[in-house]
Amino acid sequence: MGVRNIRASILPGESTKIVSKGNGGNQICSYISLEKLKQIIACSRKPNAKVIAKDLGMEIINTHCVAIESTYAADLSRQEYITSTIGCKFIRFTPGSDIMYLANTINAIRKLIDPI
Repeated sequence: MGVRNIRASILPGESTKIVSKGNGGNQICSYISLEKLKQIIACSRKPNAKVIAKDLGMEIINTHCVAIESTYAADLSRQEYITSTIGCKFIRFTPGSDIMYLANTINAIRKLIDPI
């Protein structure tokens, strides 16, 4: 589903732990609520998360689809893969201390999100 380290996504008190006996001894199983599952799916960036969200009756609001990458070297094949896979617009910027360059990057993002 594209969620890394799912245990870190679940805070103390958001799951129920049940000890069950198995062939190898006792096992601790954690269960989460439907609302927590929806929250985890909403944070997933994998394309199949949309399918799972729809199956769970979640409303999908996809108003902005922009990939923003901070890198020193442009990888055009990676950019093409990302834009073709998720159908998004792509902004790349080089990290640095120049405040004007940062302002230009923020302006480019703003123009993609709200092209007025």
